[in-house]
Amino acid sequence: MATGSRRGTWKRTILLLWLTLARSYALDFLSDLPVSNDLAQSLQNIDFSTVTKPLALQYDIFRGRSALRDLPQVDRQLLRLPDLSKTAVAILLLLRGLGDAAHEVLLGVTLENLVEAEYAASRPGTDWAKQHPLSAEDDMLHYILHRCEGCEIGEGNHTGFENAAYWAAGGPKQHSLQPKHAVSSAMFQYAKQHAPHCIRSGVLARLVTRTYAKVIAGGGSHKRTVSVANNSWDPFRFLDLCRNRPEGCLPAMAREIDMLQEIEVRLLLRYELLRKLQEQLGGNIVTDRSLLDGIQST
Repeated sequence: MATGSRRGTWKRTILLLWLTLARSYALDFLSDLPVSNDLAQSLQNIDFSTVTKPLALQYDIFRGRSALRDLPQVDRQLLRLPDLSKTAVAILLLLRGLGDAAHEVLLGVTLENLVEAEYAASRPGTDWAKQHPLSAEDDMLHYILHRCEGCEIGEGNHTGFENAAYWAAGGPKQHSLQPKHAVSSAMFQYAKQHAPHCIRSGVLARLVTRTYAKVIAGGGSHKRTVSVANNSWDPFRFLDLCRNRPEGCLPAMAREIDMLQEIEVRLLLRYELLRKLQEQLGGNIVTDRSLLDGIQST
């Protein structure tokens, strides 16, 4: 009986989250979550502009110590919320400035498998990646997270931008054609309406399929080719725009770049929450329209 009641509470909580995000992006609903007042308060004031700022990752797990070991108790609560996907948890950690913890959660690290994860990360040749496959949504957040690293040298001795392109192309999945996804479709629609300067800079592949030939592969031992279909959001062109953003660019252009970075992570979080709601309540909740509802006026 208690279990059923708890599930009902979680269904209502996720529904509240969906409705709250549809109206605005204030996470006021979190006061109803089974978390401490400190965490609820901080999440109510979460700053999505975090993804527009430089991020330095330490990658200590590759030297045998997980960032989750040093995670403050208040943030550990996020790892114990059973009806949030690991992608949603990683997004919230990233937005709280906990980039290394977010990165590890994406890779499948939990509070329960820390020792195994530290062993696997610090020794090449384990089958951790095979045992913890990544979803398309994990790849998207990987792309966002490494894009925040920018020109900093990070994982695999590559820059954040290089690693971002790797994940935009599906990481180990090695897509030859950028796959369609509701979040990418929503980005295409949003940019068309709200980012004219970025459109003129080519963030939308509108007429022809574009091909990029310098995406790292094989751990960086070689480069491979990936294409973006016409009438699609182009994450590679947007990555170039972020990388080559000139110091003296037009203020309107700078605002659009920052806006699109924020919108992308908002859409991805919204997708994860709607998907979980759909799993629990049924129906066809995750659509391009449901992702964009409430965003058009931001």
